[in-house]
Amino acid sequence: MKALFIILGTIAGASIAWFLNKLLADRIEEKSQKVGLQITAYILCILLGIGFTSIFSLRTILNEFIDKRITAIEIGLSEMFPNSNILEISLDTSELVSINSQLQQ
Repeated sequence: MKALFIILGTIAGASIAWFLNKLLADRIEEKSQKVGLQITAYILCILLGIGFTSIFSLRTILNEFIDKRITAIEIGLSEMFPNSNILEISLDTSELVSINSQLQQ
């Protein structure tokens, strides 16, 4: 899925660069400046497209990370309190921090 987002971002960046080159670069008569502008436009737009897709894919990456951490904390709590319902136990935040540090070790 991430690869698809990156490919779509690259295609979007390249198409925007092509459009800008048709609009702006065709008006420049000097060939070296025209080629330099075209190359710069393609590089910048492709990099921006990849950057935007990576920002938009952060949501899925962070959701997976948070789900894994919640699962790890639930497992740690069930190991510390094996015969009780986790939802009915009242914990201090200091205990939760210590459980989290134990899980990281």
